[in-house]
Amino acid sequence: MGEPGEEGSAAVALTGKPSERPVPEPVPTKVTPPKPTQVPATATAVPPTATPAPTATPTAVPDAIGAFFLHIAEPESGEAIVTTNTFDVVGRTSVDALVSVNDEFPEVAIDGTFTATVTLDEGPNVVEVVASTAAGDESSIVILIIYEPAA
Repeated sequence: MGEPGEEGSAAVALTGKPSERPVPEPVPTKVTPPKPTQVPATATAVPPTATPAPTATPTAVPDAIGAFFLHIAEPESGEAIVTTNTFDVVGRTSVDALVSVNDEFPEVAIDGTFTATVTLDEGPNVVEVVASTAAGDESSIVILIIYEPAA
């Protein structure tokens, strides 16, 4: 016999049935469905919570040492209605500042605080607070104080 592809080679015919392998029969498998997860009921009563009342956030007052500033503590809102004919304007500024309140010069403490007592006329009173430094920094705040004598 020759090599395949050579001239004169002959193909051999196979006779008979090819061997069959037995195919196994499927075996049924028992499938158990999963059990549902049970979560115990927790009916714990939760008391209602009250909504907290809003609180005022204080404005940060700068440190008296450092950048120049002027802050008025009283009256906090920049205006007040009073029943006495005097009012104490309270504030804070840089320690090197000179302060005037309606052309009066209160003493500035070592921590930058000052208090100036203003005599009021009946009705609206405009109070101007000016702070300035030798370096040329200046700031002013205008306050309105209304004096309404008690009846």
